[in-house]
Amino acid sequence: MISLYFKKIKCYSLNMKPTLLVLAAGMGSRYGGVKQIDSVGKNGECLLDFSAYDAMKSGFGKVVYIIRKDIEKDFRERLFDRVAKNFNAEYVFIKSDFFITVPSGISTFKITTLSLTLTF
Repeated sequence: MISLYFKKIKCYSLNMKPTLLVLAAGMGSRYGGVKQIDSVGKNGECLLDFSAYDAMKSGFGKVVYIIRKDIEKDFRERLFDRVAKNFNAEYVFIKSDFFITVPSGISTFKITTLSLTLTF
């Protein structure tokens, strides 16, 4: 009975695809701009384009970007709209008190310099 129980859990977990969570809300104060969406590739790709592509090819089912509200317009134009055409993607906003709300079963994250706390 116990082995069947563990076998069921194992089968269930193998059917779930992981989600890539990208913390992209940095200020870029030392860099001097929003480096997470600056182009680095020969066709205007940014580093996050490559991350999403690699995640998709590695079997991830979704990517969720955590961004600041003030970069939403540029983020959508330079990255998100293109990624979302080819991959299950969404973004959420980090709030000024460093709590964010994330869809799909996770209610909040609390990010500090020492830890990341998930609340389900």
